[in-house]
Amino acid sequence: MSTKSELKQARSLLQKKYRIQYGQFLVQGRKLVMELLGSDFRTDVLYATARASAELGVTGAIILPDHEMARLGSLESGNELVAVAAIPEPQELPAPSQDGLVLALDGITDPGNLGTLLRIADWFGIPRVICSPNSVDSYNPKCVQASMGSIFRVVVHREELAPMLARSRDQGATLY
Repeated sequence: MSTKSELKQARSLLQKKYRIQYGQFLVQGRKLVMELLGSDFRTDVLYATARASAELGVTGAIILPDHEMARLGSLESGNELVAVAAIPEPQELPAPSQDGLVLALDGITDPGNLGTLLRIADWFGIPRVICSPNSVDSYNPKCVQASMGSIFRVVVHREELAPMLARSRDQGATLY
């Protein structure tokens, strides 16, 4: 059983400063948690209602009563599965090549819009999205929710765009 402090820490991940401090983010709802469990992302803790755990056959979940689950997540409904996932370590990504597509985003401030753009990139088979440092946090709960699981399939990288685009052009990549 989780302690109140563990639940408080999980709830704190709704705020960016705590996501950075703990290196974790929240994943809420059946669809997204199942996407997380099927991905390469590390799941640190999984919370579930007894009903959701039984229906989905989820093992290793900490079972909480419905009222605790409702307080844990930020969704109005559907907080029957909530996971705490580790934010992956930033990777050194090579500049885009001539044969690969990369979506570069500058100054995206709405988390729902960023999540939608990640979903679009995933749909079109674009494996990497590079966001400028002034873009919203890709692990914001609204962004994770709007991505509908694409956050687990598309690599999101933060980098100053002007130097990265200049390097890419110098290496022969076509910019649109």
